[in-house]
Amino acid sequence: MDPIRILTILIINYIVADFYGISAAVISNYPAIRSKSLVPTDKSDEQYAAEMTDFWTVERLNAAIPKPLVNVDLLPSNARTIIEENEQSATPTLIEGTTPTSASATPRTAGFPITVGKVYFVDGAYSYSCSASVVTSNSKDMIFTAGHCIYSITSYTFVSNFIFIPQYENNTRPYGTWVARSLYAMSNWANYLDLNSDVAIVLLYTLNGQHIQDVVGSQSVGFSYSHSGPISSFGYPSNYINGQVITSCSSTKYFANYSTYTGDALPCGMNQGCSGGPWFDSYNSLTFTGIQTSVNSFTRSTTPNIMYGPYFGSSVRSMYDYVNSVSTSTISSSAARFFSTDLKICFALITCFSLFSFQF
Repeated sequence: MDPIRILTILIINYIVADFYGISAAVISNYPAIRSKSLVPTDKSDEQYAAEMTDFWTVERLNAAIPKPLVNVDLLPSNARTIIEENEQSATPTLIEGTTPTSASATPRTAGFPITVGKVYFVDGAYSYSCSASVVTSNSKDMIFTAGHCIYSITSYTFVSNFIFIPQYENNTRPYGTWVARSLYAMSNWANYLDLNSDVAIVLLYTLNGQHIQDVVGSQSVGFSYSHSGPISSFGYPSNYINGQVITSCSSTKYFANYSTYTGDALPCGMNQGCSGGPWFDSYNSLTFTGIQTSVNSFTRSTTPNIMYGPYFGSSVRSMYDYVNSVSTSTISSSAARFFSTDLKICFALITCFSLFSFQF
């Protein structure tokens, strides 16, 4: 195939990917990231956010299935993460947390952070719930959850209709319903279900002109922290009041020490529904703050009551840095998105015409 045809195909592929909101970002100094914009191209941001808020009725919330933790007996031999010899000796990096700007932002459930909440989403024909937490970001719209809560392990596609309800409790939404605008998964998770990469980032829309970080605050994030030490893990497991109230387990984590897995293990009996909930190092029950260093990921039948979480090392840090470079977004008209797409189409057509004219 001649170079002009190759270039034309690449341009067409770019347009299609952009139109459907799907991209795979492979950028120098960043890991491969799979991402998806959740807003249909025929709707405005306001329309989409309103539809998602209306979609998640109390009946749908109650009908949602708590997403099972990934259950594995043998860790996959096709894990793609490279275990670097210097990973454990890397210098820890801290992204500081923030406090809410609203004076009314106080925990409704004593001892539990309001940054943690439930996420709901649709995967195929079913609705599910997981857990997540707000972390500091430039956009002030970022939450961490598990990769299997945004990228399906059965259909191998991104989920849809994703919302976040901070400190959800018994069908109440004390801080509102926050609609997701884009999902980010590591390609090693999407392509290979590599448990080292079972981490995801979600960017939310603003609500009533406010960013989630300003409303509930944000937790600190720690990268390349120790593989051992006290941890408090939070989530909404179905084995605690049917997942209607946040709970936690506190214990000492340790390096899992499996040949293909770089993550850690934590004695914890939480089950389905807690997926994506945060692991906090140095958790302070008076300030409800900690340093997030992992998420609830998977269990093994051979090690009951042990939770496993991916290590927040250089790969997760790179994903965080990449998503953190994405500009902030508020609820606004989709005209800019349509105009941007039209410009790209026009540019592609002009480019193709010029190339073929040059050829002849």
